[in-house]
Amino acid sequence: MDRKRVQGYLQKGMQEDTDLECGKYIGEVREENGILKKVFQGEVGKVSHNSKEMVEKRNIKKQIEEEYKKERIERLQKEINELNK
Repeated sequence: MDRKRVQGYLQKGMQEDTDLECGKYIGEVREENGILKKVFQGEVGKVSHNSKEMVEKRNIKKQIEEEYKKERIERLQKEINELNK
């Protein structure tokens, strides 16, 4: 599998409202006539995306992002205050 593609699916799973419900589920590989094929079942992806584990992961990610933004705002405000002295 293409690593960037998989990472893209995982990142989409961290979004609340995504057009591709996937979470940690990125499909499965099935053998058909001796050939391995990638299969994605949308309903399984939706269940995975809305699972307790993925909801918690998204909440943690959101908290980390909010904390980072808050710290950045505080840092920038300090810089502004220093410039206004």
